[in-house]
Amino acid sequence: MRVCNLFLMLLLLYPVTAVAQRTAQDGVDSLRAFLQNGRITRIEILRDPDDVNYIVDITPDALRSDPNYKITFNDVRQTAFPSLLSEALPKASKRRIDLRWGILFSNAKGQEVGSIFVDHFGKTGYVNGEPVAFGSNLAVQLRAIIQHLR
Repeated sequence: MRVCNLFLMLLLLYPVTAVAQRTAQDGVDSLRAFLQNGRITRIEILRDPDDVNYIVDITPDALRSDPNYKITFNDVRQTAFPSLLSEALPKASKRRIDLRWGILFSNAKGQEVGSIFVDHFGKTGYVNGEPVAFGSNLAVQLRAIIQHLR
């Protein structure tokens, strides 16, 4: 009886997990398509340093409201963001996340069309508000983008 209940529970939960994973990947795919066809005209990188410790975890709202620094890209066509999005490969996660990076994607009207938030290690974060684990280290790629500006 227990095995049957466990099997039934797993069977019922699988579609929820699959939909959450697909939703995050769809969000990344949409951002990449918007970027490639010119619908994204501004990208902002929000950043809090890795070596600063806070009493509470940094949330997307906290990072949006008070980043230590912000870099704005107004010409996004020749940036490294398409490859960053191609390699993100998000999967649903339920981990608690202390964020250090934020990427905000906006259209020509200044409206935000998507966001990605990443922890210090570049492995977990949020895609359009959905908690995810990334398939590649996004923090390494974001650090490379920042260093390229120097």
